[in-house]
Amino acid sequence: MADRGDRGGRGGRGGRGDRGDRGDRGRGRGRGSRGGPRGGFSDQPSSDPAGGDFSRPRGGGRGTYPSSDGFRGRGGRGGRGFDRGGRGDRGGRGDRGGIRGRGGGSFYQPPPAMDLGRAEKDAEHENLEDMRLGMLHSFNADDLSSQMQQTTLGSESKALQSQLPTQAFPLRPAFGNQGNPVLLWANYYTMTVKASSLWKYPIKVEERSKKQTKDEGSSKQPRIKAPGAGTAQEVKGRKLHLVMEQVYKFFSAQTLVATEFKSQLVTSQQLELETNPMLVTLPTEDGTGKEIEFVVSILKPTEIRIGDLLEYMLTQKSKPHQFNFPPFPECVDALNMILGTQPRASPQKITAVGSSRFFPFGDGFEQEKAGISLAGQGRGRPLEGLRGFFQSVRVSTGRLLLNVNVTCGVFRASGSMTGIFRQFNAGGITNNDADQRYRSMLTNLTKTLSKARVRVTFMIGNGKKVERTKTIHNLVMAHEVRRSKDKNSPRVANGFYFAGPKQVSFFLEEDGKGRYITVADHFKNRYGMTLEDYPLLNLGSPAMPVFFPAELITMIPGQSIKAKLMQDETTKMLSLACQRPDVNATAILTAGRTTLGLDNEVLSQWGMGINNKLLAVQGRELQVPRIKYLSLEKKPAFITPQKGSWNFRDRLVTRGATIPTWSVLQIKLYSQAQMLNEQDIKNFEKNLRNNAPESYFSVLFSVPSRSFLSTTFTAPN
Repeated sequence: MADRGDRGGRGGRGGRGDRGDRGDRGRGRGRGSRGGPRGGFSDQPSSDPAGGDFSRPRGGGRGTYPSSDGFRGRGGRGGRGFDRGGRGDRGGRGDRGGIRGRGGGSFYQPPPAMDLGRAEKDAEHENLEDMRLGMLHSFNADDLSSQMQQTTLGSESKALQSQLPTQAFPLRPAFGNQGNPVLLWANYYTMTVKASSLWKYPIKVEERSKKQTKDEGSSKQPRIKAPGAGTAQEVKGRKLHLVMEQVYKFFSAQTLVATEFKSQLVTSQQLELETNPMLVTLPTEDGTGKEIEFVVSILKPTEIRIGDLLEYMLTQKSKPHQFNFPPFPECVDALNMILGTQPRASPQKITAVGSSRFFPFGDGFEQEKAGISLAGQGRGRPLEGLRGFFQSVRVSTGRLLLNVNVTCGVFRASGSMTGIFRQFNAGGITNNDADQRYRSMLTNLTKTLSKARVRVTFMIGNGKKVERTKTIHNLVMAHEVRRSKDKNSPRVANGFYFAGPKQVSFFLEEDGKGRYITVADHFKNRYGMTLEDYPLLNLGSPAMPVFFPAELITMIPGQSIKAKLMQDETTKMLSLACQRPDVNATAILTAGRTTLGLDNEVLSQWGMGINNKLLAVQGRELQVPRIKYLSLEKKPAFITPQKGSWNFRDRLVTRGATIPTWSVLQIKLYSQAQMLNEQDIKNFEKNLRNNAPESYFSVLFSVPSRSFLSTTFTAPN
């Protein structure tokens, strides 16, 4: 069992189909012992593995379906020590957004685990924890009750902040002493920080104007200067990231700078702002020669006093105005921003999801990337699962800890669009008004591809081949094209809901004359290309469509998507998400450090250092509880878990229901409706008796059906 810091680990409740170790909850019910954050991995011999042992298999519990930040899957929840991370010196949750679930799986094969060596105790921090515990337990119970009454929530909390006590929460009375003491690994690194102060600058970015350059088709370099007059509007998404990239590079020439590429800068010293606000000019990504101007305002900075945090960790004493939980959130946010800057600065190689999850996918990360295709035949959802890493700074007793965890997310599939269409047999587009299955599959496909960023390769007027980045609006649909009321608007052949290049025509003006021509004929005549019957894509908008064939389009990798997975997709995702603790630990020590840049020399310039070994904490191995079920003979049966897991085979988990009498009521909705007779009802009863799972039904019907209501009712027209 991994303990929970000052509160100690919570002993075991046993596993639910091996839910993994919850700071070793898989053994007994006793209290754990003190130490660092929850979770960990035992270095005890595998003959009788302790909680958190790397060799521990996982089994089936129940998770949830995917949410926006990540998919959690169905199945074992994973170790709460290893998978959920810590929260200060109590340990904590870490990242729950990733996929978790049933162990094993035949779809994804993880690399072999590495030898982690042996965990070692940290006597210095144990003594500090003992001192802290003694100090906290010196509080009188009446004093503690009085202090807790002063704790308020809501708008009054700020006004009363100066009156808040330094200790307003009850503590666990003691450390656990049951079971055998063991040393465990936790998914934490110790980290050091030497800086005494940092500076945080809020940033405001607004888009001001657009203009056309003289050199058509050229791409100018970004530049920064003082802004002139002009209107402005808020900037979001990829535009904001590109602007913040230029701001980050500009100020990096002055001092050390960190950012989340949205609205903040953290610097090692105050900036020299000769021009504020400033104008950032970026070329558009379509290569048309247009430029976009952005006004960037650097607002008043705030000093982040890291020295106060370091003093608090060593003394565990906070001043009344500093009382907060978790303590020193501004310092923790600044340190998280510094650690996240390096992976965020490479969006072509690493995708950042949320504030703390990073997924490697690009060049140079071939060894770190791990993924699996989630596409199902006929489903029409080109998705893939990728493994990534979560990181978060935690305040602990006498030291800072970096919680690192394995997480998984759902992404759009990458590659050529023709390959994606072939995967779902979407070629040879036909009259899909009559083929509902084909139409349903293409509907799912357009939902998944909508708003995806793609690279388009095409020829320009001088015969030069160019590549541009564009965004998919959707697959071309007849009802959307026909909605246009403009003169000479595009046309779609009758009988097609989704259309290909042979079914879509547009008005082409040549030599002062105009005529309608299909997309297929245009590419054949103009570029000598013979297009296949793949669905056509609209890379423009409903009002201004821009048609491109699949042959010219490539999906850009690393695009996360919010999607609720289907059952077969979930099964595949679980094979990637649910790995043994030793496999996850190996990933954290190898691919995790590379992805997160924990060995980057830039961190040392900030005065930060990340230990290269996992944190060792104390835990206790408690007695294995016996699990009681019913056998198939309806008699009590006991199971003793082995290595934290057990099997439901030949065990009942519910008592079957009894239905002593029952009847059937038929309602005739129309005159030609087929009605059931009594033999049909008996066949239905027989089928339920023969096929109902024994795990759920002991007696389905106690007596044969005796009441059959032959009277019918005709529903009104």
